[in-house]
Amino acid sequence: MKISAYQLGWIGIRVAKAGRASKILKRDGWIKMDPASINNHNAFGWMRPCRTEEEYLTTDWNYLAKAGLSGVAMWITKAQQGKNSSVTDHQWQRRSLIEGQFNVQWPTGRRAA
Repeated sequence: MKISAYQLGWIGIRVAKAGRASKILKRDGWIKMDPASINNHNAFGWMRPCRTEEEYLTTDWNYLAKAGLSGVAMWITKAQQGKNSSVTDHQWQRRSLIEGQFNVQWPTGRRAA
Protein backbone atom coordinates (compact mmCIF):
# COMPACT_ATOMS: atom_id res chain seq x y z
CA MET A 1 0.00 0.00 0.00
CA LYS A 2 1.39 3.34 -1.04
CA ILE A 3 1.31 6.18 1.49
CA SER A 4 0.41 9.56 -0.01
CA ALA A 5 2.30 12.78 0.63
CA TYR A 6 -0.69 13.93 2.68
CA GLN A 7 -0.54 10.95 5.08
CA LEU A 8 3.17 11.14 5.79
CA GLY A 9 4.85 14.27 7.04
CA TRP A 10 7.27 16.07 9.28
CA ILE A 11 7.16 17.09 12.91
CA GLY A 12 8.55 20.57 13.39
CA ILE A 13 9.46 22.38 16.61
CA ARG A 14 9.63 26.16 16.96
CA VAL A 15 12.16 26.50 19.73
CA ALA A 16 12.08 29.31 22.29
CA LYS A 17 14.81 27.77 24.48
CA ALA A 18 16.76 24.56 23.77
CA GLY A 19 18.64 23.85 27.00
CA ARG A 20 20.27 20.39 26.97
CA ALA A 21 17.64 19.10 24.54
CA SER A 22 19.77 19.82 21.43
CA LYS A 23 21.91 16.74 22.09
CA ILE A 24 18.80 14.60 22.60
CA LEU A 25 17.22 15.88 19.39
CA LYS A 26 20.37 15.12 17.36
CA ARG A 27 20.62 11.66 18.88
CA ASP A 28 16.96 10.92 18.07
CA GLY A 29 17.29 11.84 14.39
CA TRP A 30 15.93 15.39 14.36
CA ILE A 31 17.39 17.79 11.76
CA LYS A 32 18.50 21.29 12.83
CA MET A 33 16.93 23.94 10.61
CA ASP A 34 17.62 27.63 10.14
CA PRO A 35 14.42 29.34 11.35
CA ALA A 36 15.33 32.54 9.51
CA SER A 37 15.77 30.80 6.13
CA ILE A 38 13.55 31.85 3.25
CA ASN A 39 13.01 28.13 2.61
CA ASN A 40 11.57 27.59 6.10
CA HIS A 41 8.26 29.51 6.13
CA ASN A 42 7.14 27.83 9.35
CA ALA A 43 10.26 28.96 11.27
CA PHE A 44 10.94 25.50 12.66
CA GLY A 45 14.22 25.16 14.56
CA TRP A 46 14.15 21.35 14.47
CA MET A 47 12.36 18.91 12.15
CA ARG A 48 11.89 15.16 12.08
CA PRO A 49 10.95 13.58 8.72
CA CYS A 50 8.74 10.66 7.73
CA ARG A 51 6.22 10.64 10.55
CA THR A 52 2.48 10.02 10.46
CA GLU A 53 0.05 12.39 12.14
CA GLU A 54 -0.79 9.61 14.61
CA GLU A 55 2.86 9.43 15.71
CA TYR A 56 2.81 13.18 16.29
CA LEU A 57 -0.46 13.12 18.27
CA THR A 58 0.84 10.40 20.62
CA THR A 59 4.32 11.85 21.19
CA ASP A 60 5.24 12.36 24.84
CA TRP A 61 7.12 15.68 24.98
CA ASN A 62 8.00 15.28 28.65
CA TYR A 63 11.56 14.05 28.03
CA LEU A 64 12.40 17.16 25.98
CA ALA A 65 10.71 19.50 28.45
CA LYS A 66 12.72 17.96 31.29
CA ALA A 67 15.89 18.60 29.27
CA GLY A 68 15.04 22.32 29.16
CA LEU A 69 13.32 22.66 25.78
CA SER A 70 10.54 25.24 25.50
CA GLY A 71 8.63 25.64 22.28
CA VAL A 72 5.75 24.62 20.05
CA ALA A 73 5.58 21.42 17.97
CA MET A 74 3.43 20.89 14.87
CA TRP A 75 2.91 18.26 12.20
CA ILE A 76 2.92 19.20 8.51
CA THR A 77 2.42 16.97 5.51
CA LYS A 78 5.22 15.91 3.21
CA ALA A 79 3.45 17.79 0.40
CA GLN A 80 3.46 21.02 2.44
CA GLN A 81 7.16 20.64 3.21
CA GLY A 82 7.95 19.97 -0.46
CA LYS A 83 6.09 23.10 -1.56
CA ASN A 84 7.33 25.10 1.45
CA SER A 85 3.75 25.88 2.47
CA SER A 86 2.75 27.37 5.81
CA VAL A 87 0.73 25.48 8.42
CA THR A 88 -3.05 25.60 8.18
CA ASP A 89 -5.38 26.88 10.90
CA HIS A 90 -6.37 23.29 11.63
CA GLN A 91 -2.73 22.29 12.14
CA TRP A 92 -2.09 25.32 14.34
CA GLN A 93 -5.05 24.32 16.56
CA ARG A 94 -3.48 20.86 16.96
CA ARG A 95 -0.08 22.20 18.01
CA SER A 96 1.66 20.81 21.09
CA LEU A 97 3.30 22.96 23.75
CA ILE A 98 6.65 21.87 25.13
CA GLU A 99 7.35 23.39 28.52
CA GLY A 100 8.40 21.80 31.81
CA GLN A 101 5.46 22.51 34.11
CA PHE A 102 2.84 22.14 31.37
CA ASN A 103 4.08 18.73 30.18
CA VAL A 104 4.09 17.27 33.69
CA GLN A 105 0.30 17.50 33.63
CA TRP A 106 -0.26 17.07 29.86
CA PRO A 107 2.59 14.95 28.35
CA THR A 108 1.27 15.20 24.78
CA GLY A 109 1.34 19.00 24.93
CA ARG A 110 -2.41 19.39 24.61
CA ARG A 111 -4.95 19.80 27.40
CA ALA A 112 -7.38 16.92 27.81
CA ALA A 113 -10.81 17.77 26.46
